[in-house]
Amino acid sequence: TKPEGELNPFFGESSSKLNEVLESTENFDDKYIIGTGGQGTVYKATLRSGEVYAVKKLVGHAHKILHGSMIREMNTLGQIRHRNLVKLKDVLFRREYGLILYEFMDNGSLYDVLHGTEAAPVLEWRTRYDIALGTAHGLAYLHNDCHPAIIHRDIKPKNILLDKDMVPHISDFGIAKLIDLSPAASETTGIVGTVGYMAPGDGIFNQEYH
Repeated sequence: TKPEGELNPFFGESSSKLNEVLESTENFDDKYIIGTGGQGTVYKATLRSGEVYAVKKLVGHAHKILHGSMIREMNTLGQIRHRNLVKLKDVLFRREYGLILYEFMDNGSLYDVLHGTEAAPVLEWRTRYDIALGTAHGLAYLHNDCHPAIIHRDIKPKNILLDKDMVPHISDFGIAKLIDLSPAASETTGIVGTVGYMAPGDGIFNQEYH
């Protein structure tokens, strides 16, 4: 049994888990899509064991560009544990695409709840407060308790997922940037994210800001 947080990514053309993902999504049929974004498409996959995953599929040009980001996600999310962060469960690679398997969140994203279908639950003000507070706790953990620090840089309602108890979990670390707060790496430039949702100071980040 592998230690908590240690991932065993599969590099190849077939694996039992990969085959189950393909089977449970009917080879990534559109009816299983639960989200889309700049990094890829997300599908809901229910395996024979009853385990449910949110599977992010990266293909084509995005797959090649984000291959390094996938490795980064694996090495960071696979090691950290916090009740307000989505857990990365596994990573599967094929020649045509890469798959990132996350724990599934029953209530979707905060964006879906606030602006989505009529079936979405209505959020009371206390719940909204708890979601905001939980999100802040998750960000504080990434910024202060991870070494090197992890700066998300694209916090938005679509990247805040809600479990069955409406507890918020921050997701989508594909554009996260690991910052080594040592004197040799006290500053970073280059902004990645969604305009309007990036935290102040992302263009220039140093230990004083933190």
